[in-house]
Amino acid sequence: MSVLRQLGNEYRVIENATVPTPDGIIQIDYLVVSPYGLFVINERNDSGRVRVQAGQREWEVRGMGGGLIYNPLWRNRQAINHIENKLGDLPIASLVVFPNAKLEGIPDGEVVTGRQLLPAIRKARHEVLSAEQQESVLTWFGER
Repeated sequence: MSVLRQLGNEYRVIENATVPTPDGIIQIDYLVVSPYGLFVINERNDSGRVRVQAGQREWEVRGMGGGLIYNPLWRNRQAINHIENKLGDLPIASLVVFPNAKLEGIPDGEVVTGRQLLPAIRKARHEVLSAEQQESVLTWFGER
């Protein structure tokens, strides 16, 4: 997602990060590592209208290629749980971005459109990860 390149030097973006689990691996579309925390980003390329229902197992997509999709917030939660199991309690934010869809329902700060992604990341302004913690995360993901 080219828009993430606009974040600046204090943010490191890992594309297609993998998290080992006892059952295999979970792939994260984008992991952003910064002094302001980690951001687990799931990019959904659905188009049309997406009915966001945070507590529901499936969400409805109306429009081209519509149907039901598995709740992407739950996928992020699984990845975050495994990261925390390996690296400890770190400040991790979950974001699901729909660059090509209109969101309906009650989207919260975790479910955003393409235009809302950078502001959602940049609103975290308090430094919560030291340089050493960031390096540890990058090393664990094979980026060092």
